[in-house]
Amino acid sequence: MILHQETPLWELILAVHPR
Repeated sequence: MILHQETPLWELILAVHPR
């Protein structure tokens, strides 16, 4: 699993479950 700064997966995850 390669994390690309152009397409951050963490932002998608954070958007799915907002605090």
